[in-house]
Amino acid sequence: MPEDKGYGDGQNPVIKGEPATESEKKLYDLFSRSMLKMWSYPSVYNRPGKEMCDGLAVFREHVFIFSDKDCAWPDHRDLGVAWSRWYKKSILASAKQAWGAERWLKNNPAHVYLDDKCEIAFPLPIPANPTFHIIIVARNSSQQAKAHRGGMGCLDWRGEVSCDSSGVPELPFTTTDLDPQKTFVHVLDEVAVDILFTECDTFNDFVLYLSHKEALLRGPSQILSAKEPELLALYVTTFSEGIGNHFPNGDINCSDGGWNSLQMRPEFIVKKQEDEISYNWDRLIDSFATYSLNDRQYYVTDPSLDATSRVLMEMADEDRFTRRLLAKALAEVVHMDFENGGLRSRTVLAPGAKNKAYVFCVLQPLPDEDPDEYRKKRREFLSLKCLAAKCYMRDLEVVVGIGAEPRDGREHFSEDALFLDGQSWGEKEFQDALSELVKVKFLSVEGQTLKVVRATEYPEVGTDT
Repeated sequence: MPEDKGYGDGQNPVIKGEPATESEKKLYDLFSRSMLKMWSYPSVYNRPGKEMCDGLAVFREHVFIFSDKDCAWPDHRDLGVAWSRWYKKSILASAKQAWGAERWLKNNPAHVYLDDKCEIAFPLPIPANPTFHIIIVARNSSQQAKAHRGGMGCLDWRGEVSCDSSGVPELPFTTTDLDPQKTFVHVLDEVAVDILFTECDTFNDFVLYLSHKEALLRGPSQILSAKEPELLALYVTTFSEGIGNHFPNGDINCSDGGWNSLQMRPEFIVKKQEDEISYNWDRLIDSFATYSLNDRQYYVTDPSLDATSRVLMEMADEDRFTRRLLAKALAEVVHMDFENGGLRSRTVLAPGAKNKAYVFCVLQPLPDEDPDEYRKKRREFLSLKCLAAKCYMRDLEVVVGIGAEPRDGREHFSEDALFLDGQSWGEKEFQDALSELVKVKFLSVEGQTLKVVRATEYPEVGTDT
């Protein structure tokens, strides 16, 4: 293992830009909750004084472009005129800006900045062959939509709606595919954006929904009516083994009330209760990310944001259900009974991933033990446990190690994260790892404690999970 270095002097923090408006701040707060701090950035620029987009998130090969328009509803007594003016400013102008940002990122990926002077480079690499997702939030239509059409006040997708020569749907409070020849634009109003980012609040859940939705709306099915919350409710309640959530085949007509009805279903309520522990996983990722972004990490082998992102990306790749299972498994270990200097560990196969495992290693400090010596010892144990997991399960390609302290009432805790890339291991690497384990008289490889976690995402009401 490379020698640890005591980085963390705070001299090279990542300074994110500030959202320009209150509505852009609301949008950033929402999408950074799904994408998490490491991969989410507000107010990104491509030229001095020229904002490229209101928000940008990069995760693996996916690039998310966010645009927010807070245009007041026009004061005109003719609904058609008011609708057309608002739609052009709020939706068509946003789409044009977002498509422009996409072109820039394709052609000039090295010239993206966090500040309006273009002095602070965007800290993450733009993928070579990215998959783009464009999300625009058009505010201030919901109150008008409620007044004229009732319901929740959301924009309605209509596949058959006609548009005028400017591209404005002739039926107010509807939207459609803005340009079938370009990257699909997900149009959200101020009601739908809160619902979507609250329900699909992990990268995995979010991108799967967007992808299924895009395939549906650009596919052969006839879409008679599909407001975003009702469309999301249909997606959440349609599940197939081996596929997961998806939309049903055939034509779609989402009646009002589907989303509100879903909130009242007992199994949905229990699912939300069971998911509460999963947010400890989010907090753990964001804690590591905060130290990395602020250049306050300790004992790192590589202090770069890209290196830290590599291990945290594995953790953030998990959907909400998997985070629930992993957070429960980690909680069981940190709340075990410990003696002074006691060590507890558990290796957990990542649900749904055949070649990925997590190693949770919890070490109780000795009385009056020097904190630096304790952290060093814990890191060494964690490293050995990860090596042992790889040797015990040779097919593992990724091992993520989490080192922690017991939760025994103390106020402050520390954690370590370790990434072991086993994809390229050959016989030499296995023998070297085994030799290191034997040399330090570590527990036998066969002694690894392996746990396969299983549960039901939507528990039956009144049953244990």
